[in-house]
Amino acid sequence: MPQLTSSLAEDPAYLAFLRAMGVQEALLREEIARRTGMLEREAAYRLPRFQEAESEGLQRIAGSYENRGLFRSGDRLMAQARYQRDIGYRRADFLRSIENQRAALANQLALGIANLRRREAESALSAAGRLALEGADMAYPPTASLPPAPPAAPLPLRASPRTSPGARGKIGR
Repeated sequence: MPQLTSSLAEDPAYLAFLRAMGVQEALLREEIARRTGMLEREAAYRLPRFQEAESEGLQRIAGSYENRGLFRSGDRLMAQARYQRDIGYRRADFLRSIENQRAALANQLALGIANLRRREAESALSAAGRLALEGADMAYPPTASLPPAPPAAPLPLRASPRTSPGARGKIGR
């Protein structure tokens, strides 16, 4: 934040802008925190579901191989290992998606704050320029009014070829 000089600290337009910017930043932070909270709640809800799905799937595979009399076969173990791998991939994809969304929210917050800071700097420069102009007007008041300038002399008229006396007889022949 630019340092407030005594004149900027007294500029009501600039102070109003700073208050509005503070409100905008608070709203932006609140919205990002809300969205991040939603992501955390979704993760807290869905992660245990992966464990439940894995347990149920492994039991289903074991039951299927037991019904066929292949419970002690290596095929059952291979099917269960593939199922666990697939569940692990889905869990990892879900966690990666949550992390990507968190990173995008952090990036959105950083960009939003950077934009607010840029606008703050522009406003500070604008306010300082306005105050400098006001100070210059007060330091150098206008001198006594000058007399009005004399009217400009009329421009001489040039005769056009159509209106000059020698050109009358030549046009149209």
